[in-house]
Amino acid sequence: MRTPFPVRLIPALLALGLIASATPTWSAAAAAAVVKSAGAMTFIDADTLVVADWRGGRLHALTLPASAPGTSAYFNLKNVSASIARALHTSSDKLRFEDMAVRPGSETAYITLSVEKGAGAGTPALVAVDTAGKVKVVDLIKTPRVSTSITQMPSPDKRLCVEAGRALVVGETVSLRVLDERPGRAPAVKTWHVATPVSRPLDVEAWRWNPPRAGSRDALVVDLRTPISSTGEALIAVLDGNGRRVAGRTALGPDDAQWRFIPDKPWRREAYQVVAHPDLEDPAESRRCAAFEALRASAIRCGEAGTEVAEE
Repeated sequence: MRTPFPVRLIPALLALGLIASATPTWSAAAAAAVVKSAGAMTFIDADTLVVADWRGGRLHALTLPASAPGTSAYFNLKNVSASIARALHTSSDKLRFEDMAVRPGSETAYITLSVEKGAGAGTPALVAVDTAGKVKVVDLIKTPRVSTSITQMPSPDKRLCVEAGRALVVGETVSLRVLDERPGRAPAVKTWHVATPVSRPLDVEAWRWNPPRAGSRDALVVDLRTPISSTGEALIAVLDGNGRRVAGRTALGPDDAQWRFIPDKPWRREAYQVVAHPDLEDPAESRRCAAFEALRASAIRCGEAGTEVAEE
């Protein structure tokens, strides 16, 4: 399954570390605080979804309506952004995805995100998507929930993930083993070798290219210096002198460290811009304005980056 947004594991683990100390404070009498942001999340049972609210400094335990047992099926979340945007009455470019969790015992994925509205803070949202791609919005005001502050530190025998350090050690080999519940089916095993982490923000200013010839349809080849996400091809564009997007075909080159653009019409003798969408990431999910493992990285909003290309 390939999702069109980053599923951020480290913040989810951070939330789990906090849950260990915060859960005992929840009770039927606990107040249901306003959800100011929807970030990392996890299910603690089939009907209880815990959502981390970094803006409000709280954890919210949402009680979801009972769901019918699901049958085994594959998720295909490709291009689900458009369906989610329609359900939230907005456009795809206004969505900022945070995390995803699959509800136990069902075939439903829950996704936290924010909807940008002007220059202010985004509006938090939670949606449920089934295997057919049908989207249902979870009302964060009406859904029963209890909330607890996460300003206090965990008990002495618990530690946050950021304090414990990285879970993976450079040079080690790790494996993911996924059991298949169907009789006679062998588990699927995927093995990785842990390499040196990439913990720097994506450096758009380091990109280099040679301007194509005016009057030609020569490819503009941008040396990205480092790889970008394999889904990032469409997040880079060329603008003309009037700020309009230039139509053409794009492709990623070797190792996803090169971006190629061939215009539909010949280049004019004018200044163009290569621009990068704020959501452009490298394979480590680092953006231009924040490395992936920076504290509250998802809370940092990137502006659009751009550099000029002078035509020869």
